[in-house]
Amino acid sequence: INAEYMGSHGHGQSSVNTTERDPLVDVPTADTPAQQSLSVRAALIHVIGDVLQSLGVVLAALVIWVKPSLKILDPMCTLLFSVLVLCTTFPILKECLKIFMECTPTWLDAGEVWEALGGVEGLSSLHDLRIWALSSSKAALCAHAVVEQGKDPDAVLPVALKMLASRFGIRHATLQLESHVGHSTLQCHTHND
Repeated sequence: INAEYMGSHGHGQSSVNTTERDPLVDVPTADTPAQQSLSVRAALIHVIGDVLQSLGVVLAALVIWVKPSLKILDPMCTLLFSVLVLCTTFPILKECLKIFMECTPTWLDAGEVWEALGGVEGLSSLHDLRIWALSSSKAALCAHAVVEQGKDPDAVLPVALKMLASRFGIRHATLQLESHVGHSTLQCHTHND
């Protein structure tokens, strides 16, 4: 994995891009079903709905042509396909709203991410973990992590960021590293590129 640091502004915050792509560009992968492009899924549902609706209309037209007294089939087909469109659109709309509201992605378990990040060698504790969806296949993470006394934050940070990318697919992560000063005071670490 090629790590490329994307800036630091004096509070120990660094982002890493573990691919050669822009981390904010949605590039869906086939790693898991949840990582399929929302647009592609919506288009596929639309095409399948159009095919089924066309077949239903042709079938209803043939039945009405053979037996004109069954013309009630025309509005029944319209009602049936309206319900079908509603039922197939609702899950897509629900997922869009979760992205707009910056909810934790359904394909990530925040507890598992917490455990994994807390288990990185050189980190003594973790707080203020936030994970949110940027798209249907891309997530962002922000957290504060306390570096163990005597550990080099510049060595710990890339390990944590690479773990997030490889294990969870989180390639847009910002970690603010802090170190203990005295017993209870925390001090931000400045990452030098």
